[in-house]
Amino acid sequence: MSARHRFVAVAPRGVEPLLEAELTRLGAADVQVGAGAVTFEGDLETGYRVLLGARTASRLLLPLEHFTGATLEALDAAVARVPWHEHLSVDGTLAVSVAARATVTAHTRYVAQRTKDVICDGFRARTGRRPSVDPERPDLRIHVHLTEAGGSVAIDLAGDALHRRGYRGRAAAPLKETLAAALLLHAGVPEALRAGRPFVDPMCGSGTFLCEAFLAAHDVPPGVLVRAHPVARWLGHDARVFARVRAEGEARLAAARDAAPLPLYGGDLSPEALESARLALSWLGARATLVHASLEHASPPPGEPGVVVVNPPYGERLGTERELVLLYETLGDVLRRRFMGYDAYVLTSSRLLEGHVGLRATSRLPVWNGALECRFSHFPIAATAPTEATARHRAVSADAAPFENRLRKNLKVIGKRAAREGLEVVRLYDRDIPEFNLAVDRYRDHVIVQEFAPPDSIDPKLAARRLRDAFLLCEQVLGVPRTHLHLRVRKRQTAGGQYDARDADVEPFEVHERGARFEVRLGDHLDTGYFGDLRLLRDRAAEAAKGGTLLNLYAYTATASVRAGVAGARETTSVDLSATYAEWARENLARNGLRAPAHRVVEADCGAFLRSDRRTYDVIYLNPPSYSRAHRVDGDFSVVRDHAELLGATMARLAPGGQLFFATHARGFVLDEAVRERHEVEEISEAITPFDHPRARLRAYVLRAAR
Repeated sequence: MSARHRFVAVAPRGVEPLLEAELTRLGAADVQVGAGAVTFEGDLETGYRVLLGARTASRLLLPLEHFTGATLEALDAAVARVPWHEHLSVDGTLAVSVAARATVTAHTRYVAQRTKDVICDGFRARTGRRPSVDPERPDLRIHVHLTEAGGSVAIDLAGDALHRRGYRGRAAAPLKETLAAALLLHAGVPEALRAGRPFVDPMCGSGTFLCEAFLAAHDVPPGVLVRAHPVARWLGHDARVFARVRAEGEARLAAARDAAPLPLYGGDLSPEALESARLALSWLGARATLVHASLEHASPPPGEPGVVVVNPPYGERLGTERELVLLYETLGDVLRRRFMGYDAYVLTSSRLLEGHVGLRATSRLPVWNGALECRFSHFPIAATAPTEATARHRAVSADAAPFENRLRKNLKVIGKRAAREGLEVVRLYDRDIPEFNLAVDRYRDHVIVQEFAPPDSIDPKLAARRLRDAFLLCEQVLGVPRTHLHLRVRKRQTAGGQYDARDADVEPFEVHERGARFEVRLGDHLDTGYFGDLRLLRDRAAEAAKGGTLLNLYAYTATASVRAGVAGARETTSVDLSATYAEWARENLARNGLRAPAHRVVEADCGAFLRSDRRTYDVIYLNPPSYSRAHRVDGDFSVVRDHAELLGATMARLAPGGQLFFATHARGFVLDEAVRERHEVEEISEAITPFDHPRARLRAYVLRAAR
């Protein structure tokens, strides 16, 4: 009779009951549910069946020693008691991972290092040699668990996180495969598919739900997808038993690939995500219908109703909650109007956004998606479509009428003037009404609606409603299609804060200004690469730089350098610390036929550049950030606090008779009197404020060097 072991299967919080059912089905005995883990008893074959077949377990541990007392000495003694030569060759490699309760004070890295030292010292005492450490692909991964009462030392039989199925390589998905599988089991998707009912994911991304649904419906053990399983490098491994269990799973995978296609349907707005889904499914041998479509155009397949599962963004990565209100309202309306009779499930961490689905949940499963506490809510959809004519996500609130009237008026006045002046980027609304603290910018045939984040005293629901109303009215009044409308929420920059990158699926395109060409990216960052409120300042700098040299500090995407070069500047130098912006600047210059060495881009801290550069320039363009704490520079920068020192260093690089154009948007900025005493200064703030940016907080100055 083979030896019996007590195993620990680790799972995300909230998934433990589903894992318990899986373990029982796989032959485990004496299954006990804990917080984030389920223990069970079985022989090595049972362990292998769990290792290969459990869909919801993230790790499988085989404890070797337990100890009491929350001391490092107790841990050392437990580690030393393990006969490690029975588990690892002296020529092999190891890695140690540590999990500890928040109340345990020992640093996990120190515990891991200490555990490794005890193991290696034991080998050295026994053989005179010691194994090596390989944190990425060890022969044996050792897991230490610490609590206030003691802990355990275990072998991680998986050797790697079990969510790495193998059907998408090492690429990470927004939702781990183990959690996706758990949610599908909870929603009854495998049973629905086996009964011929369709499964639909209208925001399928890279296809995790679709792949896991295929595997679960055909009862394919997900572990068989891993080609070379790490457990084979453990000295206690029984290759014969493992091969038998694996062969059973591979037979199921082969049968699944030969079976009739399941009714799997996915849709997404991103072609790249759909291609990833297609590749993952094809690697499994699964067939699914994938459609390139926005959520608003999602529709079910013909036939009887099935199950729809959606994992929309929560506001943690792809935007703020207010930016996503319309998405959730659209989701609710699409489900009500098109997926009649379906069982719909939505995963989200935001109660505010879940409320905007507008459907009544009959149950909610609390789960943790990484560090986020989420709810997997079940919305049974009525068998008949709603009777109201207007979709909820298309209805504008009555109190949005003042915003609509002002937007129409501005479109008539500002829009006409912009057309006369040939402006492709124009601000059509700029916080005209206090209740709608927004800016509306048109970039050719795209529109960005920016909300300046309201104070905490404003009801989040009210703020969200106003933002969605503005979005809808921009679509209606400006005649812009939904795919060309973009929401942004700006927060006041604070110490340590930088604007986050966006993740929208928008291709870059080109805009023009006075004969210059610039690439704008509405999908990459909060800022687009082009500041429309600085165009008149660029006019002045470009005119002054004709035939001469220009230095552009904090160059961003080098729009001022491009304008100067197109106007006839002999040389331009653009300096920015960001590698992203430096490359973008080079692309903008090349787009206009302006190339090095005459038109160079320097990736450097501007302060360091000014200290090291010995050249002088005819014109300097200086538009620093209001606040910055760049990760490659010690300390921080505040233009209110530090501008006098910066201007002094910059003026030292100005040629006799040259001009420094300095502008800032910083709140509360007052030019230091010492600057006026040392240099000839002219304020030009009003003169360079464009007609479509009347509320710009732009302070601008020209500083002239003596001849």
